[in-house]
Amino acid sequence: MTGSPRKIAVVGGGIAGLATARFLLERSRQEGVELDVRLFERERRLGGHIATSREAGFLIEGGPDCFVSQKPWGLRLASELDLEQAVTGTKTMGGGKTYVLKGGVPHALPDGVMLMVPTKFMPLARTHLLSWPGKLRMGLDLVLPRGGSADETLGDFVRRRLGEEALERIAEPLVAGVHAGNPDRLSLMSTFPRFKTMEDEHRSLVLAMLRARRKTRSKPAAARSAFVTLQPGLDRFIVALEEGMPPGTVRRAAVVQGLEHGAGGGPPYNLGHSSGESGGGTLQEAFDEVVLAVPAFAAAGLLRELAPAAATELGQIEFVDAATVSLGFARADVAHPLDGFGLVIPRSEGRQIMGITWSSSKFPGRAPEGHLLVRAFVGGTKAPELLREDDETLLATVEREVTGLLGARNPVVRRLYRWEQAMPQYNVGHRQRVESIERRMKVLPGVHLAGGSYWGIGIPDCIASADRVASAILGRANAPQ
Repeated sequence: MTGSPRKIAVVGGGIAGLATARFLLERSRQEGVELDVRLFERERRLGGHIATSREAGFLIEGGPDCFVSQKPWGLRLASELDLEQAVTGTKTMGGGKTYVLKGGVPHALPDGVMLMVPTKFMPLARTHLLSWPGKLRMGLDLVLPRGGSADETLGDFVRRRLGEEALERIAEPLVAGVHAGNPDRLSLMSTFPRFKTMEDEHRSLVLAMLRARRKTRSKPAAARSAFVTLQPGLDRFIVALEEGMPPGTVRRAAVVQGLEHGAGGGPPYNLGHSSGESGGGTLQEAFDEVVLAVPAFAAAGLLRELAPAAATELGQIEFVDAATVSLGFARADVAHPLDGFGLVIPRSEGRQIMGITWSSSKFPGRAPEGHLLVRAFVGGTKAPELLREDDETLLATVEREVTGLLGARNPVVRRLYRWEQAMPQYNVGHRQRVESIERRMKVLPGVHLAGGSYWGIGIPDCIASADRVASAILGRANAPQ
């Protein structure tokens, strides 16, 4: 190795930024490439939306509480961080039952409904969640032709394949729990591209799901959990990532205030930032490469002068606010058996909350012996006005709804997490917008975008974006200079 190491700035200390820094440090060491990596996080706390607290024996996740096992990047990173033994799947209690509210009463989603697609006839026939016309309309999926190739809203796709009632009673509330958005605006290709693939390859969603289920049955039981988490809490990802970095890599409370071209023959970008925990003023520091692992609107602000066209399109990605409220109860103070994973609530029910996850039924170790933990979701496009209330009013509203729906009383723990501009909305045209942004970013070689604003909002998607960016930077570092 000769000369000075290439300097890399990673802006953002969420899972995407931390994973980018780790991949760069580990792979550069393996490849014999010398890099000087610095990560800047505006808050004193790392982790972004991953926030775990432990109170009175309860383990509370303020943001995501799990990740999808079918996308390999989350499990792969857990293995790299020696967290493989900490990975746990969902409990089998109640067979993973999900409830849907109808007329103020929770109804179990029919057995065999997978990702809103029915795969068993008798449970669908017996359910009171749907009318007979609605059930028969869902069954028409078996004979309907394929659709076109253009992107469409998720709502239009579900109406076309399964009908209006399936959209209102099943698809919309399930989607709200993932994207906090409106299916009549969300892009099918950017939120659930698997559905389009299923239609293209199998014509019928029902037939596609039946074939997928047969393949799943051949897997070991431990590999069948669609959602997994870390038994001691998802913040173990954050702790392990930071602990694996050289001292001085991470700069907390360091606000990046500007990005400019460098002058003369030195490194091409100057980063203006506060000096972080030292408490000093603004510093200018030169870097060869810059990774913006921040939300699209924050990246837009930093790129306004350098790449105005890209910044404009970044600013057009819509975000909505959200909040979670976790409530802990003594088992004797909850009438509902909580024999499943949660309750989702259609917009038509007129409720303030989007749904409730039964955290202690979903994953082990979330509540002390003799107690239960539930978590409600608030905000998104459903009830944004509720998030304008003060903390106590918001907590009281959510507590009233949750206790009424579950026949519960006397919560012993109440924990609110607010997330401003937390959820990117992948509306129709999102994929084309992101592709356009990437083309426009070519005017800034060495500046990279990572995180959940672009190609996926989940933990594995954010890690995958970090993987791509690290590979691109190392490819440039290995290229002839």
